[in-house]
Amino acid sequence: MQTDWSILLTIFIPLLAASLTQILAHILANKRENIKYKKECFQNLYTPLITLIIEYFDDEIFKSKFLNMKEFNEKDFEKFSDPNKKFQEIMTILKNNIKYAEHDLISRYHYAKNFDDKDNHRSYANELKFQLVYTFCKNYMEITKELKITSPRIIEETLYFFHFYQLLHNCCVRALEDSPIDLYYFEMEIPEPHKKKIVTFLRKIEKTNNQFYKNFVYRRIREYLNKLCIEVYKKSPEKGLVWKDAINHGLSHIIDYKHYG
Repeated sequence: MQTDWSILLTIFIPLLAASLTQILAHILANKRENIKYKKECFQNLYTPLITLIIEYFDDEIFKSKFLNMKEFNEKDFEKFSDPNKKFQEIMTILKNNIKYAEHDLISRYHYAKNFDDKDNHRSYANELKFQLVYTFCKNYMEITKELKITSPRIIEETLYFFHFYQLLHNCCVRALEDSPIDLYYFEMEIPEPHKKKIVTFLRKIEKTNNQFYKNFVYRRIREYLNKLCIEVYKKSPEKGLVWKDAINHGLSHIIDYKHYG
């Protein structure tokens, strides 16, 4: 007995079409729900936090500039402006909207929430805060990209600063938090078209566990950062050399060793 394929195809094709329609509808429904949830996250967490983070960033930079004058101390500054108060506002909003946060930001929140600025060295306290802010900035970039939202320049400048901070931190450049104003001036020397490379390098490091590939990326980063040091050197030879030495010393702990974390 021969199989009548025409009859089977007549039955099979409508069933396949119906199944594909259901699958497609399910995918689209999930996508709509995901976008709806992302918009809710953006409205409740990212929008209020980014405003506070810009204010906190401005306060930290001004405080660093103020302390560099050497004529004043931290207590004098905090009489009229204390970045820690702004950071506490950030922590409060994050706590109240923690359900909208990504896992890495939740983890950073728990690291930072128990610090006491009075009992810790200022640079360690700032490291906890800067790490949290960087994680938020990273997530902010990702959600705005997904929602196709264009950020104003003032937001982009803050995002790039904390990405640059994290890139140098990953390169084992230490004591960045002691004088954020110096890092700010360094970051200002980066040409606009080159700032996206900072994000690209960081994502490559963060998204791979392949040590050989990381080593390759760190070598590219060293070339990139040394070129930036040349730009700084043109305006201030002393600062250019200081940054170059700090960067190459930090990276020597990564690139020049066969085993590294």
